[in-house]
Amino acid sequence: MKAVVNEINSYTRELDIHVDWEEMKENYSLMVKKYHSDYQRKGFRKGKVPMPYFKKEMGPAVEMEFSDKALNDYYYQALQDNGLTPINKAKIDHFHFHENSDLHFKAEFEIIPSFQLPDYGAKLKFKLTVIEKTENDLVTSMERLQQNFVKYEAIPGPSKENDFLFGDLIELDESGNPNPQKKHADQTIKIDPAIFKDHDINEMLGKKAGDTCKIHPEVNENKISYKIVIKEIRESILPELNDEFAKSVRPDVENLDQLKSKVNEEIQHELDKTNQKSRDNHIIEYFIKNTPFDIPTSMIDRYLDGAVEEFKEKAEPGMPVNEQQIREDYKPHADNSLRWIMVKTELIKVEDLKIEKSHMDAKFESLAANFNMAADKVEAIYKKSDKFDEFKEDLLEELLFNTLASKAKIKEVIKTTDQMKEDN
Repeated sequence: MKAVVNEINSYTRELDIHVDWEEMKENYSLMVKKYHSDYQRKGFRKGKVPMPYFKKEMGPAVEMEFSDKALNDYYYQALQDNGLTPINKAKIDHFHFHENSDLHFKAEFEIIPSFQLPDYGAKLKFKLTVIEKTENDLVTSMERLQQNFVKYEAIPGPSKENDFLFGDLIELDESGNPNPQKKHADQTIKIDPAIFKDHDINEMLGKKAGDTCKIHPEVNENKISYKIVIKEIRESILPELNDEFAKSVRPDVENLDQLKSKVNEEIQHELDKTNQKSRDNHIIEYFIKNTPFDIPTSMIDRYLDGAVEEFKEKAEPGMPVNEQQIREDYKPHADNSLRWIMVKTELIKVEDLKIEKSHMDAKFESLAANFNMAADKVEAIYKKSDKFDEFKEDLLEELLFNTLASKAKIKEVIKTTDQMKEDN
């Protein structure tokens, strides 16, 4: 066999394969004998049909089966001989084979392109905004926790700001008449200036059970008119922040101070994740920007096919999906994601990173603390999960980011959550 590798572009290769008949004829004869021994024709016993008759009737079928097998065998042999690993199905062209003649074909396919990593030991540097919490974060979190356990109590009225109107919401037509087909029963509407404009707030104020009012909110930039038939005026009652409340919302605490301590830990944990994610994104951005190479077309197509399928799965039944628009919108994301995957793989190889048992034990301990479970139980759950391989991949990526960050020159800029809110 002779196989010539032609480089079409940085990621496309063509194998021009030629196999002499002399190299194949023994195997071809064996296949002919196998077919011939099973062949039966009227007037002859099984396997005793004269060869000229057999080849006239079955020769094309034998050639087809032999050529299919030979094509696959010699194609994969050529790949191994030349150290090539395709990432898509080969396109076969210029195929030629007949008995007593040579086999010739061309196979075009894509491979992972080679590329040069940037000098990240010296030039990986960036400014990182590190966010720190303030006392206001605890206050906000405790208020949010109270809101999760708010109770509503009916009051005689008159209604005031931040009270709730409970009743039926009926859409009005252009003439201002109620449309019974568009009635939404038992709705709760908060008299909230952050939601409604002044004219609607004024309509809802000073009401009591049995009253009606009309509001004209804007929904998706369209003004829609509603009539509210009020059944009750309700007032929200926040639970008092005390030890009893703390124990009722978190069985693992005994008093309010312990609850606040837990909440503070959770706030810090979320900020740590945010800061780490920001750091990792800077690292990804550096390598995407400084590692130029062409992404194989087949990889981009598969990525975009996946995006389209995901949209179709999430779309409402009968809702059309603009596949072309999705592909256009996701093309830059596909390029960046695939580029990072390939760069990441090369970085892990260069840095010779491997997940050791100590890494996994540390991760299980961390997760155990978050889930309030024993580490061995967390480990057992993950190892039984079908996502255990994904867990190990995530851990390896985390190890890579930490390794790269240890080599990077990072200038940290501290900002509090209060400052971040002001900036936004």
